[in-house]
Amino acid sequence: MSWWDTGNETDVIGDGAADLATKLAADPDVTDCVSGLMSEYVYAGGGGVSCLAETARTGLAKGQFGLIEYLAQLSTERQFSERALPSP
Repeated sequence: MSWWDTGNETDVIGDGAADLATKLAADPDVTDCVSGLMSEYVYAGGGGVSCLAETARTGLAKGQFGLIEYLAQLSTERQFSERALPSP
């Protein structure tokens, strides 16, 4: 048995690592956290600007694509290739 405390009063228990990973991947809070951390990493912190990847994060949260496609979408944004922040 594997166990994960999600911090929101809901514990996730899985039968091994693969089952635990599947259950965590289905948790919207985990998806939100992981996608936010990925965008911060890809955009090198975003220069203190948040919400640089909201369109892609929304698609990930809706299940339109997985983490690999999400990462690919982050790499196509202007702020990735030019290391420039979007205009206000």
